[in-house]
Amino acid sequence: MPQKYGWQDALDDLCCSPQTFKYNVAINSCKKAQQWQRAVRLLLDLQLSRGQPDVLAFTAALSACQGVAEWQKALWLFADFSSKNMQGNLVTFTSVISACSSAVKWQDALHLLNFLDEKDCTC
Repeated sequence: MPQKYGWQDALDDLCCSPQTFKYNVAINSCKKAQQWQRAVRLLLDLQLSRGQPDVLAFTAALSACQGVAEWQKALWLFADFSSKNMQGNLVTFTSVISACSSAVKWQDALHLLNFLDEKDCTC
């Protein structure tokens, strides 16, 4: 008799633990509700609980900061993301650059563009 294929199996196939998946959903919900502080707190809670935040978690938290021009928090999150040698996507980089440009921090936005160019980012 074939084994059932459940949601936990699907998450395993995506290389995402159930804990990380739950946090990703919560962080995204906070982002949509414009609750950037809660989104960032959830990301930190995930890390403190020894969970493995993925690019989706970081990108959602960055997007939450972008929407309210929290450029300093976005830069801090991006530095944390970069220190983990994770591969970002177009939304990841656009979010942090937009957070800087929304706050008229064009120098930081330009620095990030140069950083991406140096890393040969092809997102």
